[in-house]
Amino acid sequence: MNKGRNDHREHKLSFRVTDSEMKQIENKCRLYGMSVSELVRWSLFEKKITIHSYEEDMTDHLKKILGELGHIGNNLNQTARYLNSGGILTGEVLREVRGMITKLHMTGEKLTAQFEEHYGNGKTHIK
Repeated sequence: MNKGRNDHREHKLSFRVTDSEMKQIENKCRLYGMSVSELVRWSLFEKKITIHSYEEDMTDHLKKILGELGHIGNNLNQTARYLNSGGILTGEVLREVRGMITKLHMTGEKLTAQFEEHYGNGKTHIK
């Protein structure tokens, strides 16, 4: 929102938010390339915020995450084939499986965070 030449912002507002709300505000500011003040003014005055490249960025990011999941799944399949063909479950194999499970968990968290950032967390309802 562009301030006119003769517009002087003389009033300062402050309000409290939860940690979760602050993270959402920071994410939106980063996403839209705005300061908190700009985001609040745009939201209050019902200005449309358009993002041209976000959908493409989101798609690229999701493709990357899905690729990571594919690699992890492939590694788990190879390990399962090895064990099913009589392979020995050594400490090293067990560590690899645990590592893959950790990667799956972390990748799932990344995916969830991306969806929450884009679509909201489903907990906040505005009436």
